[in-house]
Amino acid sequence: MSSHSCLRTSIELSSNNLDGLFNYLTAPNIRHKVKHPLFLALKFSHCVKLYYNTSILPGVKSEQLLESLQKKLTKEHCTVKPMNAMGNNLDDKFFILFVEESPDNFKHKKINEAIESLACPSLGIIFNLNR
Repeated sequence: MSSHSCLRTSIELSSNNLDGLFNYLTAPNIRHKVKHPLFLALKFSHCVKLYYNTSILPGVKSEQLLESLQKKLTKEHCTVKPMNAMGNNLDDKFFILFVEESPDNFKHKKINEAIESLACPSLGIIFNLNR
């Protein structure tokens, strides 16, 4: 019976929706959670999208996008103090992490708290209520 509940828990944690994202980000048994924007966009593709700004990065090949994202995030998170970039002008951002907003205020707040540290001068975060 315990193996059945373990299977159910892992399925709930890995579901590709807002509940799965919430469960992943708040799971006490996952100590070193991956919060990289690309990972979140791939793992939770039904509720998280990663976009790049074509006016700032025109004609960039897809192979170069990941490298550019990684360089900018690494440099900015190592040298720039954390900031709340959710309200800033998104036209200046190289990348945008779009997260579907949960209609449940508690879940929305917890998801926001878990990923707000990703915001930096190159990465903006947008929440959108999709009912």
